Amino acid sequence: MKLFTSTKESSYGLKFLKCQNVQCGKFMWLKDAIDADEKVKEEERKKVVQNVKITVKMNIDDLIRDFKGKTTLLGKDYLIG
Repeated sequence: MKLFTSTKESSYGLKFLKCQNVQCGKFMWLKDAIDADEKVKEEERKKVVQNVKITVKMNIDDLIRDFKGKTTLLGKDYLIG
């Protein structure tokens, strides 16, 4: 893809990407390409955050004292706090 600037009256000065292969004919406004890239990056970031697993080793009394909420210990759900 190569960067161009529109010279048409309705879109004058807007940047766009166009495939350099004449047979290809692919075209995309630069703003749309940037928006699409940001959406992909955001989705990838969400996937990383959603797939985090943390293993904590600590005394159960310390856990109960310092942590409130629902947690799973050894495959069983516990409501703490």
